Amino acid sequence: MAACPRHHGTADYTGMKPLLCIVVSVGLLACGGDGAVPLAPADPDQPPLDTANRTEPDRTWDGRVTAQDISWSYIRAIPLRTSISVVGSFRLTLVNADLERAFGAAVILRFVALDGERHVAEIPIARVTIPADSLLNIRENFIIEVKDQHAANAIERMDLSLF
Repeated sequence: MAACPRHHGTADYTGMKPLLCIVVSVGLLACGGDGAVPLAPADPDQPPLDTANRTEPDRTWDGRVTAQDISWSYIRAIPLRTSISVVGSFRLTLVNADLERAFGAAVILRFVALDGERHVAEIPIARVTIPADSLLNIRENFIIEVKDQHAANAIERMDLSLF
């Protein structure tokens, strides 16, 4: 578990190994790995990836923990054989308003398209712990796999689940 230096909350990065492999692969491709991995050719009929910053409304769990200042955006799309891998970034602040009890929960991040289809994101955080009367700022990357850039651009919201 890594502790947040400004605040006392923690985030568990146990699921980071597969994500680290993907990030390293993406980094190698970005640094001149052209031709090293067979990728689908770019489709000229695809729209550009919408990299605008998006915001989400605040959300509260158990009447005591609130996610606020939620935003996300895409950074880059990497073509795969039959789909694309979209790398993005999200940011939020978790606030534990309970003056006496800490809050701990597993984390899942889903992206919801206009048609209701949900895409579960790979993120390096598996669990968060927020002490009583504290907050935890989170800024991390995510990866989702979708059919194409049309499908990525059709995603309308990010859904954070704490359980």
